[in-house]
Amino acid sequence: MHMGRTTKNTLISFFSHIFEHFENAIFTFTGVFVAAYFFPTNSESFIGQYGIFLAISIGLVVSPVGAFFFSWIGDKYGRKPALTIAYTVAVVPTIVIPFIPNYESIGLLSSTILIICRLFQSFSSGGAFTGRIVFLTETH
Repeated sequence: MHMGRTTKNTLISFFSHIFEHFENAIFTFTGVFVAAYFFPTNSESFIGQYGIFLAISIGLVVSPVGAFFFSWIGDKYGRKPALTIAYTVAVVPTIVIPFIPNYESIGLLSSTILIICRLFQSFSSGGAFTGRIVFLTETH
């Protein structure tokens, strides 16, 4: 059975959306475990108390900026390059996060690397989400 271009684009967009939000949901729901691994456990430290909330909520701030940036790339260079770049920017931190040493090994650098990775994931997530919607609209 031959799959049409519209069906193929829709399925690719659907599964990328599912994967992206599944990843965010897993990170959010496992926040207690992530906090114990990447952040100090003493309750007197600001980063120990609020670091995981910063890592999770950074997406609310950065995602719209990513949407704006990748929309500009999509308008100037096309939707496909914008989506390719957005997905690449999302995949790299996803691969890096499991290899970050814990807080006990490298201290605050562990927390910082995690927050930077989440920053790039959220930035690209905003761009990929809006890019998918516009790409599907333009290809139907």
